[in-house]
Amino acid sequence: MFTFVQLAPSSVSAQPVNITLSRLRFAAGTPEAMGAEPLACQGGAYCADFDGYRALMAQLGGALAPALLQPARTLGSRHFYVGVTASLAGLSESARYWRLGTEGPANSTLDGGNPSPDPVLASYAVSFRQGLPFGLQFGASVGHVVRSNLWIWGVEGQWALLEGYRRGPLAYLPDVALRFAVRTLTGDSEFTLVVPAAELVLSKPVTLSSTTVLTPILGTQLFWTMSRTGSVDLSPDQSAVGGAGCDPAPPSVDPSLSSPFPFGGCSSGDPAAFADNVRFPRMIARRLRATLALNLRYRALVVAGAVQVDLSRPSGLGSPVPSSVPRQWGAHVSTGLTY
Repeated sequence: MFTFVQLAPSSVSAQPVNITLSRLRFAAGTPEAMGAEPLACQGGAYCADFDGYRALMAQLGGALAPALLQPARTLGSRHFYVGVTASLAGLSESARYWRLGTEGPANSTLDGGNPSPDPVLASYAVSFRQGLPFGLQFGASVGHVVRSNLWIWGVEGQWALLEGYRRGPLAYLPDVALRFAVRTLTGDSEFTLVVPAAELVLSKPVTLSSTTVLTPILGTQLFWTMSRTGSVDLSPDQSAVGGAGCDPAPPSVDPSLSSPFPFGGCSSGDPAAFADNVRFPRMIARRLRATLALNLRYRALVVAGAVQVDLSRPSGLGSPVPSSVPRQWGAHVSTGLTY
């Protein structure tokens, strides 16, 4: 279980998996730029790759979607859980948006991008869950994306609709719960990514001994990828104002003015580069996925594993994601203690 407040810009420390939206661009006048959406071109030297941005955020959101590793049966009001989780999520590493959208090694360039994007997104997290009365449960987590400056924060709640010991025909029914969770990504000042999810959980504990319980888990999850950006500079290698900045006042020859530019204007630099500052469109995408998991409890020790697969394509359910973006998979393992 893993995955609010920007912590630091992506330029604080170079990491191969840091997101680089400034590389998602087309040179003005190229066929790709001429076919771009109107707002992608602001009259500068470059046009933004809106579809590349949507595809990148869709796969990043899919990798951060909450993992299901606990049964539908809650911990109980007197118990809590503390554990760690490691996760892997498949990526389309050969796609242009991952090659240009991630920082890569130190010799990466704006146009060349990352020569060897990672085929999976790896992350780890520490999580806490507390049982509450009336079949309720609350949890929180904090995690980190490996080889990046990105952090994952999350909260979740679960309501068990049917759980515990039952007699007669009801004894054969699985435990049933509704789970709600949200994850958000911080560590990059250029964009915000939030992934809320709702999930139907079914599980059936199997008692192996007086101290050991194995629980198969099945989940169906609907999650949303919600992203937005600030102003992104598509030509970070070209200064619009030079090192000394610009004089915001109108031109003047009044010697009493303390401006370093008494005649107005800018120092060395290309003011036309201001037109390369672009906001990528806000995006809300929906996706349906399934989870199959196993949870093994021996006394206080809990070990779990889960596999997630998309039931719908990222472009399905009316989502504004390019149809070329494939389904994703995820794999998760966790271990912890219940008290």
